[in-house]
Amino acid sequence: MSNSRSQEPKRPNSPRTARRIRNREAATRMRSRQKQHMAELEKRKEALERRAAQLEEELRMVQRQNNPLNSSIEMLSEMIDDLSQVEYTMLSGIEECRVLLQGLEGLYKQRLP
Repeated sequence: MSNSRSQEPKRPNSPRTARRIRNREAATRMRSRQKQHMAELEKRKEALERRAAQLEEELRMVQRQNNPLNSSIEMLSEMIDDLSQVEYTMLSGIEECRVLLQGLEGLYKQRLP
């Protein structure tokens, strides 16, 4: 006895034919959904790429604005260091003057009768 399926005549209304038609239709619908999904993903990708480009341009603009500010900060920091050194020198000088003044007061008091 040979395989009954290979010898089975194709009948348009057989369950096997109906199943094949349903499978083909389901596969067609699936391919259509996949294409639609891929198209949506592509649109989303393009939108994200545009947004990334906008953000990169914003970043470059902010960096350009920050460059002069960073230079100013560096310059002000150097000025503060210089002023701190001047303040230290002045305080040292004031302390020296105070010591000299105390010495002069002592000499003055010694000369008084």
